[in-house]
Amino acid sequence: MRNIITAIVTVSMLLLGITASAQASLGAGYAVSTDHGTNDCKLPGFYVGTSYNFTYSGRVGIAPGVYYHQFKGKDLPSFGFDESISEAVEKYISIPVLFNIGLKFSPNLFFRVYTGPVFSYGLLSRSGEPLYDDLYGEAYGYDKLNLAIGVGAALEICRLIRLEVGYDNGLKDRSEIEDFSRKTDCVRAGLALMF
Repeated sequence: MRNIITAIVTVSMLLLGITASAQASLGAGYAVSTDHGTNDCKLPGFYVGTSYNFTYSGRVGIAPGVYYHQFKGKDLPSFGFDESISEAVEKYISIPVLFNIGLKFSPNLFFRVYTGPVFSYGLLSRSGEPLYDDLYGEAYGYDKLNLAIGVGAALEICRLIRLEVGYDNGLKDRSEIEDFSRKTDCVRAGLALMF
């Protein structure tokens, strides 16, 4: 017990010695969700949300966030159930925890690259005409939880605007049906206002 208390005090003292700053942002943009598996399917859509970047020594940071994603498409390939699918809708909440490192080009221009886990929880996943198949239902066994590794880059201008691109590589097979697999990736590009 004494060693644990000593370790906690030591880590706390080290963290107190690091100069830290934090900056919130509100962002939105265009995104494309791609399902890989038994059948591939792409859905265009958008995302909107917020993040809070904790920066240490101005260069290294960690940015947790919460984002809402919505995708919708027509005349899509089958998810593996019905060849006549004509429309699909997907909505989910994602929680990225992204580690980043930055490079300062000038007082008003800052470049960051980031990577880290992205957790997501499905709100709605429907397909068919007119969206009658609930893919989260027992018949289809599509898991609401997903885990991805996110990578990306951002250009911050005057510490007010951030242009960003990113890619989330889905790691989890979300299908619980035998002989059918489904992993979901997401590519996105957008703009964020920094506060």
